[in-house]
Order: sequence, then structure tokens, then C-alpha cells
Amino acid sequence: MSTEDRSCKIDSTIPLKEQLESLPSDLQCYESRGMEGDTSYLICGKLTHPLTASLLGEILQEYSGQHPLSYQETFPQCKIPDWFYSVNGSSLTLPLNPSLESMEGWKGIAVCAAFTLHRHPFLILDNLDTNNSQTIECHLGNRNYTCGMTANITEILTFVEGRGFIWILYAARDSILDSILNECNSMTVTFFSNNQDMMVHSCGNQVVFDQNMEELMETIMHCSKTTSESWSSENITRQQSLDDHDHHTPHTTMTTMTAVLAVMTTTTTAMMVAT
Repeated sequence: MSTEDRSCKIDSTIPLKEQLESLPSDLQCYESRGMEGDTSYLICGKLTHPLTASLLGEILQEYSGQHPLSYQETFPQCKIPDWFYSVNGSSLTLPLNPSLESMEGWKGIAVCAAFTLHRHPFLILDNLDTNNSQTIECHLGNRNYTCGMTANITEILTFVEGRGFIWILYAARDSILDSILNECNSMTVTFFSNNQDMMVHSCGNQVVFDQNMEELMETIMHCSKTTSESWSSENITRQQSLDDHDHHTPHTTMTTMTAVLAVMTTTTTAMMVAT
């Protein structure tokens, strides 16, 4: 991002919840309470504008280490961005420097997974068991302490046109990492799905500091831009295909699309921050 793009500066005296309530409309924030009454915040959304990316980066920089704070989003592409250190398979072990907790500027951990779909997304949606929650999950921890993050498959596949997608997550140090560091000098990150039509083929990680937070935002922006261009192009192609097919078999097409739209009405169970 250029200096001009990063002209947005947050007021650090404003409480985090107030900052999140004023986020741009392309970002959503969800609030939840833990068993001990502590409040956690999850930010979701694609970064299609430099000012939005700058604002998110500054919020993560300012409040990571002070509040349980995380970000996650999925993108319809098959390859893990080069910014992450990646490995084949669904899990990785991340060595943690014992002095990491005291390092200046340490903010959190970013992880990413690439999922492969065995069938077309609409076919998966059409056959989902609506009585059981269908999710992808990420578990971070060690032998004594583990926590997880989830995303709803229905919401993901609504915007996936190809045979794969990636999932990017950021966890602020205060949300989970301090507990893990107190127990061990390494952390295991594992991704999986409870849907048999999905599998994880690779995953990656990156430790986030003040110095490379901007690189994380640029990586997410690049994925968001690719998503936007891909979705626009593929949607046009798909609509042309549907129009051609509809000319020959209108009733079959309408029945299929109605079933898909019915599945797509499933909503997330997280509680939206009041605006």
C-alpha cells in the first residue's frame, strides 16, 4: 500500500467495540462471550479498497494483545498465497520462540488452508444435511490447550464457482497464543471439514508483527481482488450457460435453482455486533 493509501489513522483512545461498530459495510464483526464472561471479536470480509485494508490493519495492530480478536475469510482460489510458509497436508507444527511473548511488535499468528472440492459447489449445497451443521474447522494448540475457529460451509460455497478455495485466519496473541506459549514451545495447527466432499491439500502460517501486518493486508487484498474479478467473470459465464439451458429445459433449471436458493438461506449462528 502506498503512503497515500495508508492515510487512515484510528484514534487509539476509542474502545475497540466502538471502533468495530463503525467498520465499513464490506467488513462484518461478530461478538461472542466465553465461559468466563470475556468478550471475543471476529472480523470477516474481503478487502476490496486500500482504505478498508489500512483500517483493518491498524485495528489489528492497535488492539491485538489487548483483546481476544481474530479475522477470517474464504476466497475462491486453489493456491495458498506465497506470503505464507506452506506445507502439504492438513496440519503443521509451528515452532514458537520462548522469547516470542516478550518480542516487541508481536501481534499474532496468521494461518491459511487450501481446500479441494470433489464435486461442483452447487451439487454439494444441494445435498447438504440441513439437520446437521456443516463446517470447516481450524484447531490451534498443543497437548494441553486447544481452541478452534469454524466457518459455515453453506456460506462459503455460495461464492465458490470452481473446485477449491482458501481460508485465511488471523488470531491475535491475546486470544489464544499466550495460553499456548505458557505450556509449550510449539503449536500444532490442524484444518479439517466434516463434509466428505471437501479435503485440505495444503496449509501455511506466518507470525505477524507490526513490521509485516501491512503485508498480511496486501495479501488479503490481492485475494479479494482476484475473487472479485473471478466472481464477475464466472458469474457472467454461468448466467449465459443457465440462459442457454433454460431455453431447452426451463422447469428442470428452475427446480434446481430453487433448491439451491433454499439451502443458501441458512445463516450464521454468531451474534452480530450491534450497530
